[in-house]
Amino acid sequence: MYQEGKGQIINRSEYLRWKFRDHEQVTLPIEASLSRYDPLGKWEDHEACWEMQYRGSLGETLLHVLIICDTKIHTRLARTLIKCFPKLALDVVEGEEYLGASALHLAIAYNNNELVQDLVEAGANVNQRAEGSFFLPRDQQRPKPAKHTEYEGLAYLGEYPLAWAACCANESVYNLLLDSGANPDYQDNFGNMILHMVVVCDKLDMFGYALRHPKLPASNGIVNKAGLTPLTLACKLGRAEVFREMLELSAKEFWRYSNITCSAYTLNALDTLLPDGSTNWNSALFIILNGTKEEHLDMLDGGIIQRLLEEKWKTFARNQFLKRLLILVVHLIFLSLAVYLRPDDPDVPLLAWSDDPTTIARYVAEVGTILGVLSYVIFQQGDEIRNQGLWTFLRQQSNSPPKTIFLISNLLILCCIPCRLSQNRNTEEAILLFAVPGSWFLLMFFAGAVRLTGPFVTMIYSMITGDMLTFGIIYTIVLFGFSQSFFFLYKGFPGVNSTLYYSYPTTWMALFQITLGNYDYQELGSTTHPAVAKTVFALFMVFVPILLLNMLIAMMGNTVKSYQELGSTTHPAVAKTVFALFMVFVPILLLNMLIAMMGNTYAHVIEQSEKEWVKQ
Repeated sequence: MYQEGKGQIINRSEYLRWKFRDHEQVTLPIEASLSRYDPLGKWEDHEACWEMQYRGSLGETLLHVLIICDTKIHTRLARTLIKCFPKLALDVVEGEEYLGASALHLAIAYNNNELVQDLVEAGANVNQRAEGSFFLPRDQQRPKPAKHTEYEGLAYLGEYPLAWAACCANESVYNLLLDSGANPDYQDNFGNMILHMVVVCDKLDMFGYALRHPKLPASNGIVNKAGLTPLTLACKLGRAEVFREMLELSAKEFWRYSNITCSAYTLNALDTLLPDGSTNWNSALFIILNGTKEEHLDMLDGGIIQRLLEEKWKTFARNQFLKRLLILVVHLIFLSLAVYLRPDDPDVPLLAWSDDPTTIARYVAEVGTILGVLSYVIFQQGDEIRNQGLWTFLRQQSNSPPKTIFLISNLLILCCIPCRLSQNRNTEEAILLFAVPGSWFLLMFFAGAVRLTGPFVTMIYSMITGDMLTFGIIYTIVLFGFSQSFFFLYKGFPGVNSTLYYSYPTTWMALFQITLGNYDYQELGSTTHPAVAKTVFALFMVFVPILLLNMLIAMMGNTVKSYQELGSTTHPAVAKTVFALFMVFVPILLLNMLIAMMGNTYAHVIEQSEKEWVKQ
């Protein structure tokens, strides 16, 4: 011990002598080359008692080892050491893995209240910070830490001894540390204070205890570095019970009669809108609606959040919903008439004036369509961009695929105007082939708000982004391999030009048709190598129609089960693309989803699917 137990200040050179004790030559490290956990990166001279040269490989002292052993005899020895040499209470672990952990931290972790009392009386620093890599959240211990942490970790208990006591639900130690000068509002490197930490560790009882402590209550509105209050952090982590308790504790009670209470809840942290009209992306409601855990669904079921959603729907959303639905129906009627009344003869000019009632009706429908598109793009979307800002508008579009597709379709319709003026009919029709189906897709948005079809629409979104994406990746890999085989097998076939195998791109379309069961087996016997062709064909049939499609059905069945536990043309190339997209969405997705639903009775899906539907 330094100065026979009286302690002394240790500096960088003292630390370096210990760190490189086994090296014959010592090279002073450059600050820029240090790891983010290295103590030298934020070194401050501090007082210590146990000499550095007698410490362990982690920078621990004898007192630390005795506490970790956690037996009666070791505890007795530790208490004796503290009484004889009180300065030992100041020693912290100096290695980068457990940097900053003091004997007080360890005694709290091992629930040794008597030793905590001795350490505090000996002058231990009640605001000492344990900052080592071992005490970080799991996603921050990687070489490249996550940009947005989930705060999950076996040893992430905050940095201060008071936070450790709260996370261990030790009320007596919590009181002792408060009496000794600890502050519950001190924030760690992530900006988390006491209330944040009890949310992370899911300690429901300690939240109310810390918030309403008679001596020094914790502040409830402090925001961490991620912009989250304890309430919104509970939403992010899916702590449903803590969230409800926090709401009740923060409510302002007006009157109570028996078990009936009239209370008011502040909307600043709950609602998606701030008092100035801007969007609060860190609001509790927004975090819950974008959550992916089952607990987020439970938060929507009953309570203040459900009441808030119902009031927003009755007050504003329902009228706007019906108004926009009516406008959309009128727009689709005009669009449909504009398409259906186009002349069958491709040589008939589309801008020529005629007294024919059909042509006049088409002109009226086209003008109505253009006016509807302009009103949507300029007025409706323009107002949203002006009120919310471009970045907020783009974020909202990413959360609503039907609205994004509808906006793109409207822009494509506007692109048809210069094509019409330049009499480029082929390009105009090619654009319309994509714009028209996309315009109808917005009805999926409105179908998602109806109780009858809402869960069904939610399942479709989940299958497209999950099951279909996985299937598409594997299916593309298989097609890459087999398309080359079939292309070269048919290369010497005399009648290859009359088949779809005359070029590599069309071979893909031919294999897609085989996947759907449309093939001519007799053609295989006329190729240059009929035996090889039939063998490759058999392998393809095993891999794709039998194996992959049935795997897709099984995956969709799992998606439905998870909800139970939770619910002729002038442009042949364009036409084939539209046909392929149609065949993917209709036979593969919808019919296979129907099979999956038949295997998992829809009645069992309703309960959990409706919770997901509420989020739409």
